Amino acid sequence: GTPKIISSFSEKVFGTNEFVSLFCTVKGTPEPRVTWTLDDEPVIRDSRHRIGHYTNQEGHVVSHLNISQTTGPDGGVYRCICNNSAGAVSYQARINVRGPASIRPMKNLTAIAGRDMYIHCRVIGYPYYSIKWHKDANLLPYNHRQRAFENNGTLKLYDVQKDVDEGEYTCSVLVSPSLSTSQSVHVSVKVPPTIHPFEFPRFSIGQRVFIPCVVMSGDQPVFITWQKDGRPIPASLSVTIDNIDFTSSLRISNLSLLHNGNYTCIARNQAAIVEHQSQLIVRVPPKFVVQPKDQDGIYGKAVILNCSAEGYPFQPIALNSGFRIQVLVNGSLLIKHVLEEDSGYYLCKVSNDVGADVSKSMYLNVKSKSLKTPIFHGFIHGPQCQIEIPLFILECLCSPMS
Repeated sequence: GTPKIISSFSEKVFGTNEFVSLFCTVKGTPEPRVTWTLDDEPVIRDSRHRIGHYTNQEGHVVSHLNISQTTGPDGGVYRCICNNSAGAVSYQARINVRGPASIRPMKNLTAIAGRDMYIHCRVIGYPYYSIKWHKDANLLPYNHRQRAFENNGTLKLYDVQKDVDEGEYTCSVLVSPSLSTSQSVHVSVKVPPTIHPFEFPRFSIGQRVFIPCVVMSGDQPVFITWQKDGRPIPASLSVTIDNIDFTSSLRISNLSLLHNGNYTCIARNQAAIVEHQSQLIVRVPPKFVVQPKDQDGIYGKAVILNCSAEGYPFQPIALNSGFRIQVLVNGSLLIKHVLEEDSGYYLCKVSNDVGADVSKSMYLNVKSKSLKTPIFHGFIHGPQCQIEIPLFILECLCSPMS
């Protein structure tokens, strides 16, 4: 399972030329691997810094960092990081080494607009009186998006904004009532792309499509690509993509069913990768797959009046309209036990919201037990069964024998 730290070291103060031993005991399956950092930099093994580990009687991994003959730069925030294939966990605490206080050199930082960021002032030496942060000579924090942790020298910026937060930050450490030292760091803010949301309108087969993907904001240069159903758009679909500066448009000159799918516009710059997705549904007018035609039925046997149709949208549902009669998922009509009164004309009508409706009548001739053709005494437009399906209506007009 995910590593779990059972026991660890705590914050302490040491003098120079002392021996320090830090440890982390961790359990997990598979066996976790433990690494060590000092002020977020890997601990470099040398003659004074030794790292080792062993497995105790409980099967837990014990990792230890031994430091001999401590000096001022050995002070700082130590972290043990434990990870395996199931996950990672870490623990940190500050180790202070007595000596003149100073600040480790700071590297310039890059923040992403809209996210939080931390700036660390790494103090070595002990004791010291206070840690303060300034920006443009203003003491921080001076708004609700800033928080200074004086105990460890960390400054947190919430929801970073380029026009406000970009610039130079200075950490000042009061090492004595009358002496301070400082270090500065420059923070650059990069702005990720923002895509104007788009949606595919209603399209029918054979029509032309033009959809623009516009990156409304974000640092340049920005690179825009498209995907269909999570993959690059196949060349066989004849989809044209035009990229101009901060826009990319998708063009299709002749829609087919092959163009159905989810299209994703992906914009990337140095700050982030963002995407927006919309579904293209190609609507198709209804048509018969099997043309309805007159059929013979045998008394007492089953018969299917074929009215197989297709189109989109088309979501047929099998409905039971009686003990003997069922409408199948493809629109055909099943009569389980044919009776003489089932003889007559049947009308199959197929419609959706695309194009014109299609319909066709057929005659069911029921042969009696004696194989005599039943006599037609008259045609009456009997009860109308209307089966409603989302965006699809099937109507059957039945003519019973008189």
